Amino acid sequence: MDHKLLMSAVVATMVMSTPTLAQDGRDHFKIVGSPIVYPYTVAVAEHLGSKTPIKSPLIEATENGKGISLFCSGIGPQFPDIVSTTRPVSQEEMATCKRNEVKDLIEVQIGYDGMVVAGNRQMETLQLSREDLYKAISKRVPDPSGQDKLVENPYKSWHEINPALPDLPIVVIGPPKHSPELESVRSLLVEPVCEQYELVKALKGSSLAGYMAACGSLRRDSGLVEGGASGPERLEALQKHPNAVAILKYGDWQALNDQLQAMPVDGVTPSIEKIAVDEYPLSQPLYLYVKKAHWNTVSGLKDFMNEFTLEQTWGPEGYLAADGLIPLETAERNVNKAKLGWNGHLASNN
Repeated sequence: MDHKLLMSAVVATMVMSTPTLAQDGRDHFKIVGSPIVYPYTVAVAEHLGSKTPIKSPLIEATENGKGISLFCSGIGPQFPDIVSTTRPVSQEEMATCKRNEVKDLIEVQIGYDGMVVAGNRQMETLQLSREDLYKAISKRVPDPSGQDKLVENPYKSWHEINPALPDLPIVVIGPPKHSPELESVRSLLVEPVCEQYELVKALKGSSLAGYMAACGSLRRDSGLVEGGASGPERLEALQKHPNAVAILKYGDWQALNDQLQAMPVDGVTPSIEKIAVDEYPLSQPLYLYVKKAHWNTVSGLKDFMNEFTLEQTWGPEGYLAADGLIPLETAERNVNKAKLGWNGHLASNN
């Protein structure tokens, strides 16, 4: 679903249950950030709006860097209150925040996002590495002949990528274009490998456009096939390609694991337990950052963060887990909830 349409639906739902007020008065809170976290913030806003007369929030899906830039632009009603990310705010970004007087933040890790590479149970198990997957799906890869340059992806079989893999055609069924999952595919499968090459390191320091061309584009030939948005749609695509693999959200794979096998990545088979302790390579932490300066002045902000950190929200049996969030372990949830204190009183981090 289009991010703007979904946001509008949430706003409309919540306005119906509360008086309609002028939005320029900042009687609502604002969230920007990762498309991966976006569905979870929307779900929490919907649940909160169904039981509490808060005003309509503005929730915008950007991407990590743009969201953090907007968030760090300043203090006051024209700036967001929360940014969602799939990584910690970097030192450089934190320095930008401080230059703009955004000095006191609270970081709450809300869980994990995970992806699984899966295939039909009848096919041979592929022992894949992240480098294998990068070379399978990236639009541009280091020249296999050894020259110090990037070339259009020439790989047609897994054996060409890695002699230890079988001589099977590369067919990877991935998320549809413009899907939030593509951000996870890039951040988990492509960028961590791409950034290790020396010629890409030089690009990253000198040319953002060059870096994005190197690490931000996926192949769109027969090697990477656009699948449907849901797990069942990708299962159907796999049934048409018996020796293909599909990239799925962990929750989608879990619902289909009686029909699909997960391929180990870097020798690790996915599980909730391994993701929750950050041992599975295709997982990433999810965060919310909140401005303390806005905590007591922005309507609905405390209520939202309290709702998010309820056990029935972010716990193993919570509604966000049903939507695909991989929960933190109990001790980690308690640590992160304690940063907010009880009853919405922000705890000091001094």
